[in-house]
Formats: sequence, structure tokens, C-alpha cells
Amino acid sequence: MKKAILPIIAIIVASTFAIGCKMAPSQNDGDTVAASVFEPAQIHQKINKSTVKDSTVQDSSNIFIIGEGSDKNNLQLISYPSRQDTTLYWKSKHIKVKGNADFGKIVRVGFMPINHGDSTVNIVTSVEEYNTVE
Repeated sequence: MKKAILPIIAIIVASTFAIGCKMAPSQNDGDTVAASVFEPAQIHQKINKSTVKDSTVQDSSNIFIIGEGSDKNNLQLISYPSRQDTTLYWKSKHIKVKGNADFGKIVRVGFMPINHGDSTVNIVTSVEEYNTVE
């Protein structure tokens, strides 16, 4: 009986050491390149503040364009004046609308935060037509 148990214990001990070697962290980093190679070319150039100011458009916080993706339950809002960002918001049960709120109209939107599960969601509670002078 002792002769049969001894080889089994030897196999268990050998497999434990083999598994331990596989769990060792690898030090093979492969081909590494210095971080200075990845720096952008413009980082050393002086940026003129007037060119940065002219190239960026600042969107308003609560003025949007109503998108054609709006439906009975959701309201698609496109950022104004850049028209670059589009978001989809839920409508509240009762929305206060002042003026015209058709597709393509510029509107001022009122939001109300609600708790939805473990996060907070903004829903649209009011829409007011915004008259722009162009």
C-alpha cells in the first residue's frame, strides 16, 4: 500500500510546482519604443490664441434644434449652433410647450433629473420656441 501512495504523492507535488511556474509574471515586454517618439509634432510649437478662438464654436447649454428622430416618447435634440452633437431624451408625461415645437425649430429646453435605477437621467419637461435674429 505504501508503494502505491508514494508515486501518487510525487505526481501531486510535481504538478503543483508545474502550475506555480505557469503563474509567474512574464517579463517579456516585446519591442518597446521611447515615449518621445509618440509626442505630437505641434507640442513644441506656440499656438496662437486667436486661431484657437476662431476655430471652436461654443454651443449653448439649453438651446437646441429639434431633430427628425423625435417621436411620441423621445425628443431628439441637436446642439445649436454647431449642429455636431445629437442626443435623445425622454419626454415627461406632461410637457409645457410655448410656441412652435416642430422638427427643425430652434427651442429652449427645460430638464428635470430623475433617479433611474442606480443612475440619474434628465428628462425634458418644457419646450419653448427660441426666436433668433439673423
